[in-house]
Amino acid sequence: MAYDRSKGKLHEADHTHRHEKDFRVTARRNKLLGMWAAGLMGLHGSEAESYAKQVISADLDEPGDEDVFVNSWAILVAMGFRFPVSKCARKWMN
Repeated sequence: MAYDRSKGKLHEADHTHRHEKDFRVTARRNKLLGMWAAGLMGLHGSEAESYAKQVISADLDEPGDEDVFVNSWAILVAMGFRFPVSKCARKWMN
């Protein structure tokens, strides 16, 4: 019986660790996308960091990854950048 409880706790700890790791990886990806987009927008230093944080928080607002990509691409297009969506998608995927 004691073995079953400890096995359950190990499974829970492993699940928590994997979830936290996935969150950190996704947040890092979103930050890098935000910093890339900020560079295109001409933002530097704290302004670029602030924009990157907005990109990270946009991912927390809605489930799924597409909202981050669509949001960043739409802002760039609205600012007058004309490049295919595939370029932004490639940057997002890498």
